[in-house]
Amino acid sequence: MSFTFTEYLRLISDQKIDEAYEYRCINVPKTLYKYSRLLGNQLCQESTTHRCEKIKEKNERKFQALENNLLWMPTFNHLNDPFEFKALYLNKQSLEDHGWQISELENLFKGIKGLFLLASFSQNLTNNIPMWSHYANNHKGFCVEYRITNPKHLYPISYEAERVAIASSITKMISKFSSYGETKIPENDPELRLYFNIIYHMTIMKHKSWEYEKEYRAIYYNMAAKKFGNRVHLSDLGLEVSKIYVGADCDIENRQRLLHIATRLNCEINEMYLDEYDPSFELRFQALSLPDGDYEA
Repeated sequence: MSFTFTEYLRLISDQKIDEAYEYRCINVPKTLYKYSRLLGNQLCQESTTHRCEKIKEKNERKFQALENNLLWMPTFNHLNDPFEFKALYLNKQSLEDHGWQISELENLFKGIKGLFLLASFSQNLTNNIPMWSHYANNHKGFCVEYRITNPKHLYPISYEAERVAIASSITKMISKFSSYGETKIPENDPELRLYFNIIYHMTIMKHKSWEYEKEYRAIYYNMAAKKFGNRVHLSDLGLEVSKIYVGADCDIENRQRLLHIATRLNCEINEMYLDEYDPSFELRFQALSLPDGDYEA
C-alpha cells in the first residue's frame, strides 16, 4: 500500500495517531539520497588567501561530518527556502474577531517553529540532473545514499497549491492547556496529540513548485535550543551511509578526500558521468578510480 496524505491526515483527524505513525513508517523508502555542495578548489586560485582558507574550511566541515557519521540539521530559518513553515498561517481577522491577541499567538507560533531541526533528502536517484545542479553546486559536490534503519524521524513532504489557516488548532491547544491549570498534563491526551500533529504538519508542507524534489525530511527536536542548527549522529536518526556518489565536475582534491572517507567507512563510492557516445541523455555512474599518484591514503 503506497503512502497518500489523504489517508495519513484521515487517520490523524480521527485521532488514530498511533495508526498514522505506523502508516507513515511502513511507507518510508529503504534508501534516501542527500545531495551536498562542495566549493571547487579552482575558486582558491581566483581568491585571496583568506577566502581560500574559508572555502577549504567549509568543505572540510562537510567531510568531517560525513566521516564521523554526523548530519548537520539547521533550524527552519536557515534552510534554502525563505518560505519554509509558511504553508500554515494564522487567520488574523478570525482571531481578532474572537478576541485573541495576534502578537502573542505569533510569538507562540515562532517558538513552536524553533523546536525543530531539519534535514532534507530525496527519493530521486543519482541520475537526476536538476538535483546535482541545484544542490551539489553544478555537479561539483557529492551525494550520499542512506540506508534507513529506523524511519520514525522521516516524513514525506506534502506539496500544496494553497496555504492552510491554523488559527483554530492553535487557540484550541492553548485553551486545552489552560483547562488543566496547575494539574499535570497527561502525555497521551488525545485532543492535545491531535493539535500537536496538525501543527507538526507545518514542517512537512511546501509549495507545489518544489514537487520535482520528491523530498523526505528528517525532523529532530532541538533539545539544546541551538539557534542555527546542530550536528546529529546518524544512529539517532535511524540512518546509515550506504554509498557515496561523486559529482561529474568534482575536482581532484575533493575526490581524493571522498575516496579516503569511503575507505574509512567501508562503503561503495562511485563517480557520475555522461556517456558522450550514447544517445541516452542520462547520468550514469561507475566505481571511482583515481589515476596512479592521485590517491593519498
